[in-house]
Amino acid sequence: MGILGGLGIGGTAIALTAALWYGTKGGGEANKLTFGWCIFLSLLAGAAFKAAGDPLGFSGLVGETVGVGNALVPGVNVPAVGVVILSALAWKKLSLRAASMLSIFLFFVMAATTGTFGKVSAAITNIALRIAG
Repeated sequence: MGILGGLGIGGTAIALTAALWYGTKGGGEANKLTFGWCIFLSLLAGAAFKAAGDPLGFSGLVGETVGVGNALVPGVNVPAVGVVILSALAWKKLSLRAASMLSIFLFFVMAATTGTFGKVSAAITNIALRIAG
């Protein structure tokens, strides 16, 4: 039995996204989430969305991004899109909420690749599945 077993993997993805959305605002009884927690929960949420079968249509967005990239520079692929997102997270000044939502998308992109990104994705997807039950 997982920690959030009754939710299922899709429900876990939505619950984690909602926790990130509201947890990055602050102002309630609970403290605002830290950057580390936001990235960790984002990775789990992205893995849960991937394991749930892409309920929000992220795959289409990734494909369109790669298509636009190929129109500009031939040879652009999915890992390149992941590195661009990772660069934006590292060097662009983003709000905590924006960084969290972008991290969910980053992990979803990472799950579609092979190599190091794919191995990390598989490990975190396994964690998300165990949490969901």
